Amino acid sequence: KDGDPEYPMRFLKLAQEHGVFNDTEGCSGIWVNSEDYITKFLDCFPKYPKSNVVFSRIGVNQNIFSPKGTKVADLDKHLRDEDKGKLADIKQVVTFVGKFADWKRLDVVLYAAQKYEAEFPDLATMIVG
Repeated sequence: KDGDPEYPMRFLKLAQEHGVFNDTEGCSGIWVNSEDYITKFLDCFPKYPKSNVVFSRIGVNQNIFSPKGTKVADLDKHLRDEDKGKLADIKQVVTFVGKFADWKRLDVVLYAAQKYEAEFPDLATMIVG
């Protein structure tokens, strides 16, 4: 949207000229992760049918996934036998839960883990996906 700092403008003109969002022939649906993005998208591409623009929440439902009170020792039952000994000196765990997709930037999590685990040997990283 023109002048909106939250909306990247660099590809807007290209997408508008291409016409990919003029109808559902070029793109059958748009999923946005913020309700206000529906209006912003339709402001940029007014020919696209609103019925094909859907708001979908992303992330983890913290009302369901909230392991409060979980101790490091509780994780033992979820590990392979050969990995169980790795928890012996661990007091805290940083957990990544997500799809193994490049855009999730798991590589950055692992890079950071290499740094903080070296400085805090009682801190571990668990990857769930």
